[in-house]
Amino acid sequence: MKMKPIKSLLLLLSFVGSLQADVVEAWVAAARATHPDILRAHAEYRAATAKVPQAKSLPDPRVEFETMGADFVGAGQTTLLAQAFPWPGTLGQRESVASLQARAYWHGIQAMELAVVSRIRMIAAEMAYLDQESSLVRQNIELFTKQEAFLEQVGRGGGEVSDLVRVEMESGLLADELAKLDERLTRQKAELEALIGKAPSEAEIRRLPALSKPRALPDREAMALRLEASNPTLQMIDSQVDAARSGVKLSRLQTYPEFMLGAGYRRVNEPGMGSNREWMDEGVVMFSISLPIWGEKNRGVRNEAKAELDSAIQERAGMLRMLRARLETLRSAHRDATRRAALFDDQLMPRARQAHDAVESSYRAGRASLLDVFDSRRRLLETETGYWRAVADAHISQAELDALFGTEIQISQP
Repeated sequence: MKMKPIKSLLLLLSFVGSLQADVVEAWVAAARATHPDILRAHAEYRAATAKVPQAKSLPDPRVEFETMGADFVGAGQTTLLAQAFPWPGTLGQRESVASLQARAYWHGIQAMELAVVSRIRMIAAEMAYLDQESSLVRQNIELFTKQEAFLEQVGRGGGEVSDLVRVEMESGLLADELAKLDERLTRQKAELEALIGKAPSEAEIRRLPALSKPRALPDREAMALRLEASNPTLQMIDSQVDAARSGVKLSRLQTYPEFMLGAGYRRVNEPGMGSNREWMDEGVVMFSISLPIWGEKNRGVRNEAKAELDSAIQERAGMLRMLRARLETLRSAHRDATRRAALFDDQLMPRARQAHDAVESSYRAGRASLLDVFDSRRRLLETETGYWRAVADAHISQAELDALFGTEIQISQP
C-alpha cells in the first residue's frame, strides 16, 4: 500500500529531528566516556567503595612464636595465634562512615557529569545561534552584492559612483562580521573538542537542532524546594555531613578499650625422674585489653570529629546560599531572555520589516536615499539577530538551570 505524501513528509521530518537530537546526545555520550574529570570522579568512587570492606573487617590476626634455649631446664617454644577485637559497634560504625563517604563520591560523579552535559548543551545552543546569525548576514551580503553589480553598471554608464562606494563599504562591514562569526564558531569547536575528546564534524554541526522558542519556568518557590532536594552537589555534601555524624559516634568508640584474644601451645623442657629432662606440651590461652588512659588524646579524637562535623554543616550552608543565589541569577537571565525574545518576535521584527519595505519602496520611487536603505537593512538585521540572541540566551540559561536539579542524568544511589 502506498503511503500518503503528507504522512511520508511527517515521518521524514520526525526522522530528521531525531537525527538532530542524536548529535547532542552523541556528544554527551562521548564526553561521559572520555572526559578526564568524569573518569577521575569514577576512579575516586571506586577507591571509596573499596574502603568499605576494609573498614568493616577485623584487624589481621597475629601469629607469635617464641623460643628460649634448647637443652636446659626451662627451655621451650611457644606458638600463639591472637586476634584483636575493637569495642563492640566500632566495626559497624566504621562501615557506616566509609559507605557514606562512598555515596558522597557517587553524587560527585553526578555533579561532574551534569556540569559537562550542561556545557555541551550551552555550546550547541551557541553554535545554533552562530549558524542562524551567519545565515542572516550572508543573505544581506547577497543583497548588497546584487545591488553592487547594478551600481557598477550604472557607473560604467557614467552614473554616480558614490552609491557604489557606500555599497562596497557596507558589504565589507558585513564580510567582517561574517569572519568574526566564523572565528567564534572555531572557538566553540575547540571547547567542544576538549569536552568530548574529538573534533566535531561539519556534518554534525549542520545537524544541530534549531533553536526553539523558550519555555516558561516553574514558580520560584517550587524551584527553590526542588533545588534543595535534588541538587547533586548538595546531596554530596549531605552524605559528607552524615559521614561526619557517624564519625562523631566512631570517635567515642575509638576511645574505648580494645581486646586481644589468643590461643596456642607451649612446649617446655621440664626436669623428670632422676637426672632426666622431659619435654612437656601444654595449651595456652591469652587475653589482653588496652588501657585508653590518656584523657588529652581521647578528648582530641572526639573534638576533631566534632570539628569535622561542624565544618561539613557550614559547608552545606554556604553551598546552599550560593546555589540559591545562582538559581535567582539564572531565573533572572532566563526571564530577561524570554522577555527580549517575545519583544523582538511580537513587536520589533514586524515593525523593522515593515519599515524596511517602506524605505525600499520609497527608494525605488526616488523619495529615499541609499543611506536610508542601508539604515533600514541594518536595523532589520539587528532585530533579527537580537531575536535569535535572546532565544539562544534562554536555551543557555535553561541548560544551566537543568544542571542545578539533576534533570539530565538519572543514576541510582549505591
